[in-house]
Amino acid sequence: MEQNVAILAARSTIGQVLARSLVAQGCGVALLGRHLDGVELQGAAYSSECDLTDFPAVEQAVGEACDVMGGLTGLVNCSGSMMLKPA
Repeated sequence: MEQNVAILAARSTIGQVLARSLVAQGCGVALLGRHLDGVELQGAAYSSECDLTDFPAVEQAVGEACDVMGGLTGLVNCSGSMMLKPA
């Protein structure tokens, strides 16, 4: 069974290293994130720029990745947040 993985915040250092590792292992990889400029990955099956704080946009992008790749077997969220003031 082919493994297809979507990576959220694929431009992050962790996201890029993970994507390269998965492609090297023969996995299908979907790259999702707010900014994907500068991310060049040979073997990525799908990529989409979307604001990860916009849940409907993320849902749409993940759905498109599923359609293009024939389904996903995993999703990795590499996005983070930083509090600049108390909640």
